[in-house]
Amino acid sequence: LEILKLERAKQEDPWELISEPTLMDDPVGPKKLLIMALSTLSGIFLGIIISLFIDKKTKLIFNINQIKDLIPYPFFRKISIKNKNNFDKLLRIILKNNVNIKEIVLLPLVDDNFIKELLDEISFINQNLKDRKVIISSDIENNKDKKHILIIRKSKSSISLLEEYLKDVELLSISILGWVFLE
Repeated sequence: LEILKLERAKQEDPWELISEPTLMDDPVGPKKLLIMALSTLSGIFLGIIISLFIDKKTKLIFNINQIKDLIPYPFFRKISIKNKNNFDKLLRIILKNNVNIKEIVLLPLVDDNFIKELLDEISFINQNLKDRKVIISSDIENNKDKKHILIIRKSKSSISLLEEYLKDVELLSISILGWVFLE
């Protein structure tokens, strides 16, 4: 009886087709180009947002527009640090227009880490000046009787340090001629 049951179960077509199978012309699968394009665009967008957030958090100054409204003193010029003649020329013009000034203090508004770098970059200043002296110092208390020029260095000066110096300048009644933005 068991053998008979096995023989009956052995049919040539043990399954029944419910519908005719159909094949599509194009294969079905993930669209690799679309996924890659969306991933790239979302990565770029997310990267820009994160970098803007980090820049805001560091409070570094990257362009003049960030600080023009903060500084109440006249803006002299935006100078490329690579073109030292422009900086020298600006100082000569300032000293010619202010004959009574014998010493000017350049007040670099940079963190302590970058003061040495800035000193190296603008150490050429006193070479072309006659009978006048330009001092580069961030010590405003010891130089409070002299005229000052604020020097703000792109991507090295911070807004918080600038605000702190401006408060100190106001408290000590320091005379500021103006400010220069170094690129």
